[in-house]
Amino acid sequence: MGLSEVLQLVSGAFGENKVPLVLVGGFAVNSYEFSRRTIDIDFLTTEGGYEKVRPHLEQGGYKEFHRAHPVVRLRKDEPGAIDIDILFADEKTLDGILKDAKETEILGTRLKVPSLNHLIAMKLHALKHDQGSREFRDLRDIVEMAKINHVDVQTSDFQNLCLTFGTKEIYQMILEAAKRWKN
Repeated sequence: MGLSEVLQLVSGAFGENKVPLVLVGGFAVNSYEFSRRTIDIDFLTTEGGYEKVRPHLEQGGYKEFHRAHPVVRLRKDEPGAIDIDILFADEKTLDGILKDAKETEILGTRLKVPSLNHLIAMKLHALKHDQGSREFRDLRDIVEMAKINHVDVQTSDFQNLCLTFGTKEIYQMILEAAKRWKN
């Protein structure tokens, strides 16, 4: 099952059940003009919403192979099938992200992606809570998206975003990276 079929399966399952869904992770980053490779596809919804569509995903051949709140990972036992990660948010958080989300199209499937600020906030949150294994990828995503999308990382708004969802140290790393891209 290729990427196009996975997108259709997930979008169809959530759409038919009227369960809100947001594309996050590497494919969402790609929608902000920073192209990076990813080995899975990540979505954000509520845990209750996921449970509602889970049977449809299972009918499509996907089974859970890992669950550790706030994420569940699904895999299809088929060569070349892409894994699906579903991240859980509470309804208030998901509604806020959806309110400012933009639409993107990937291989003919229309999906919502977080606003640039919400996507950066998610990356900051991930860095804050799992610096070791995610630091290079998520920090690079933030820096490159900011650079490509002309975000002034020295504004008080951006600093507040970093301090709210990340840490002072993460903000300093972003500022150091910003100095290099301006040279």
